[in-house]
Amino acid sequence: KKLTLQAYPQEKPWLKGSIEVQGWVNDGSLWRKDGWNYSLPLLKETLIDPSFPMARYTDMVYVNGVSLKQVGNRANVGPGEFYVDKGSDKLYIGNNPAGKTVEATVVTSGITINNKSSNAVVRGLGFAHYADKGVLVGAAGVRLENNTFAWNGASGVTFVGADAVVSGNTFTYNGLTGIRGSADRILLEGNTISFNNIENFRNTWGAAGMKLIRTQGAIIRNNLVENNHATGIWIDGSSLNTTIVNNTSRNNDSIGIQYEISHKGFISGNEVSNNGAGIMLADSSSSQVSNNILRNNKFKDPIIEKDSPRVNKNRSEIAQGITWIARNNTVTNNSFF
Repeated sequence: KKLTLQAYPQEKPWLKGSIEVQGWVNDGSLWRKDGWNYSLPLLKETLIDPSFPMARYTDMVYVNGVSLKQVGNRANVGPGEFYVDKGSDKLYIGNNPAGKTVEATVVTSGITINNKSSNAVVRGLGFAHYADKGVLVGAAGVRLENNTFAWNGASGVTFVGADAVVSGNTFTYNGLTGIRGSADRILLEGNTISFNNIENFRNTWGAAGMKLIRTQGAIIRNNLVENNHATGIWIDGSSLNTTIVNNTSRNNDSIGIQYEISHKGFISGNEVSNNGAGIMLADSSSSQVSNNILRNNKFKDPIIEKDSPRVNKNRSEIAQGITWIARNNTVTNNSFF
């Protein structure tokens, strides 16, 4: 049956992957919780920046809502830091918990909408502190409206279902990406996607405000994508017929908008400013970049077309024109400041 999960009028409910932790024991300059035996997933090594190896671990601790930094051993724990000793089932923090609310993550994901739940609606809810993701969308026609996805270990939402509508949501302070996945004919409209990749995953691999791969017919419009410690909008992995229009992508550490190893992108009417780079077509073909405003991006060339030695070997994709060769792209009527 079609199911709607939504906030009661005037209420702001939050679903959290954390629990409140009590029963701390003073241990020298630290505080210890015994019997901490929760097992949370490790993220892929390919995502990890060697300078930030702890990003792979999805444990999280918050004191009065402020996140602590995870370290790799007890000796390194100081104020604002924590360590999980999995061998002896202990959790250590460097902050005195007296009179404070201490929350720690114990759940991997919030809601899974599986393939029997087509056309489900999730509206007006908050999802936080999950080790991996707040919501996994695996059904067709799902609508996510006016939700908030914040402080999740990997992503706010992961998509594997088609025909989703994602509107008016906020994706912020997630560990890797606000939005990720593969979903044909997805509509992303009127969302705010900001301050993601707080765990410092590799900018050149998976980290982004939003990243979609192997998607056909996606529409991304009227979103605010800003201050992500990564690329803002990233389409990758043999995508086809993507429309990216009227978005603001600004103050992102890497690229404002990137269309990579994909075909027939339409990138128009966007304001792309103060990013590491402006707009990049990487090994993509038959795409149009027009009527965009590019302002104060740090890389000297506001629009970049890149062709690398990569060549697609998938015959069915090649038949659709997805060759991974940079050709037949047009760049017209853009404004550079």
